[in-house]
Amino acid sequence: MDQSTHRPDEISGYLDFLMLRRRVESNNSLLQHFGFREDPFRVNPDARYLFPSNTHLQALSSLENGFYNNRGFIAMIAPPGMGKTTLLYRFLEDTKDTARSTFIFDIDAECKPRDFVGYILRDFDIKPARSSSEMHKQLSEALIKETEAGRKCVIVIDEAQNLSDLVLERVRLLTNFENSQGKLLQIILSGQPQLTNKLKKASLVQLRQRVSTICHLKLLTPAETKDYIDYRLRQAGYEGEPLFTPEALDLIAAMGGGTPRTINNLCFNTLAMCNALQCKQADREMVARVAESMDLDQPADNAANVKLKPEAAVPGEIEPWINVNETLSYWWHAATGEVKVWVPALVGVLVLAGLIVTRLTGLGGAQSAREDIGNSPVQKSIVEPLSTPIAAESEPVAAQKPAPKAKPDGIAQSTLQANAGNQSAPKLVGKSAPAQAFLTVDSNPAGADIEIDGRFVGNAPSTIAVGPGSHQVYVEMKGFTAWNKTLSVTGGKIHLDAELVPLPAQ
Repeated sequence: MDQSTHRPDEISGYLDFLMLRRRVESNNSLLQHFGFREDPFRVNPDARYLFPSNTHLQALSSLENGFYNNRGFIAMIAPPGMGKTTLLYRFLEDTKDTARSTFIFDIDAECKPRDFVGYILRDFDIKPARSSSEMHKQLSEALIKETEAGRKCVIVIDEAQNLSDLVLERVRLLTNFENSQGKLLQIILSGQPQLTNKLKKASLVQLRQRVSTICHLKLLTPAETKDYIDYRLRQAGYEGEPLFTPEALDLIAAMGGGTPRTINNLCFNTLAMCNALQCKQADREMVARVAESMDLDQPADNAANVKLKPEAAVPGEIEPWINVNETLSYWWHAATGEVKVWVPALVGVLVLAGLIVTRLTGLGGAQSAREDIGNSPVQKSIVEPLSTPIAAESEPVAAQKPAPKAKPDGIAQSTLQANAGNQSAPKLVGKSAPAQAFLTVDSNPAGADIEIDGRFVGNAPSTIAVGPGSHQVYVEMKGFTAWNKTLSVTGGKIHLDAELVPLPAQ
């Protein structure tokens, strides 16, 4: 290929094509060498390859029980590489005859709540409306239509730990769709352990309370790891002699750490080495070499039994001299070829020693200075705790007295004035942070749309967390006059009852 007559993007595309063809040819060679029908250790999720371990079967049972019993919210949490997506595919495969499913994965962390609802509507072949309240009605009508057709609706969100708190709160609001028979929408949150930390946030307490079931995937045991390898080989159509020696399987179980993705990579690369060496069985040495090339960490509980490097058959009189020679060679290279490492380190040690000497010679003055600072009124004030004031549960929050303005140094002005008149016993406290409020809105009739500051937040009755400041609350329902109220919030719990008046008959 003459590079001088082609653009750089054409050359790059051609190289990508060559690399793809090489991977395909290598994979085909592997299948032919071992007689596989397909790659047994593929990386893409495939429901047919879900290994029925105890932990995976329990998680699948929890998902299906929650779905068929209309539990509303289910969460599945596991570390990366445990087969969460494969298990979700299996769940969707098992429920496809009775459910209308939407699978959302790898969602952008910058996704907005409105965009998230738009994803769901597009999956229902509905063009999203412009306003949040209209999109809410579109989704409600779609769910009712599916329910009348005898289908349950389920939304599966993979890698849910990437969702923002605002999107997770919108997900909670989606479970408000229900009829007399139960929830119109089932939601499954699947994610890594970071999702657990998110659900523990105070701002998401209502979401956490609605999660009926949380299932976890545990690491495979060494015995399950060996059964897992055999299961995938049989799924790929292999029926010959064992491809791994018992010692090789022991090392895979130890280095794989019980994580299916790591086990797959170990097995695939070991079989690729077998293919290159034209042998039919992988031994422990091959697995050890592959594990080293993958930079796998040795498990702590197997440190005494697992050795990645094969033991060399060296006579006892010679081996010590080899170790001494390697050690001397290492330090020689460190002293000659790595000057840029040890010279700065030596200079750093000398500078540190000088600083220590200087510090010791000026110890008395520094100690005196610390004592002076410790006796100052401002220093004592920092260590005294402050409890955040919370507003009482009442509607006229605006009548409460605002907090005093803070000085630039972060100390309350009223406290400074108090200390000006009593310098002998100073008692300063730090500036308090504004308290968050929880606003509960009921409506008569129930089910009215709630908007705060022009943003749709749910249907009455609902409890919404709001920040301090002035807020405009609107409650409206088709066929009734809109109800509104202006609130000045400082904290606490606030309850509003919206009485909607029917519009006169036309």
